[in-house]
Amino acid sequence: MCVLSQSASSALTDEQLLDLILTQAPGSIARLDQGVNLLLANCGRAESLLFLAQRFPRSRFYGLEASAYERGAARQAVRASMRQNVWIQPDAAHLPDLTGTFHLALRLSQPSGIDLPEIAHLLKPGGLLFDLHLIAPPGSPYRAADLTVIRRVRLPDGCLCTLALK
Repeated sequence: MCVLSQSASSALTDEQLLDLILTQAPGSIARLDQGVNLLLANCGRAESLLFLAQRFPRSRFYGLEASAYERGAARQAVRASMRQNVWIQPDAAHLPDLTGTFHLALRLSQPSGIDLPEIAHLLKPGGLLFDLHLIAPPGSPYRAADLTVIRRVRLPDGCLCTLALK
């Protein structure tokens, strides 16, 4: 899980998501190239989700968005893109039984949205979760979700990144 513990002045771009975040777990990009299941929680209007789906056509992308307004915009964007490897749902409860299905998950920063434990149970054993929720408190939510921290990395912008697995 990747926890950015300092506030960033702006949201991450799609390129930063790839270059700064996913590269913190060696092999993540290669896995996406080969084809894996990736969950993007708090996906908003799905811009990053569609960017990843286009960049990695062999992988399958599931977006979770609690806001009905944002979810509607995301579904419209997915339809317009005609991507066949992208799905949008309001929360984990609305996914078919996909417990233990995802190789990679990202939780984007949002004041409210999908909770960490809701995401963690969807990971495959050894699946990686990158938590980009800037106000996430360190420690207890990750222990409660039974995630194991495997390394901490300082990103170029000074934010602290912690990578964990299920």
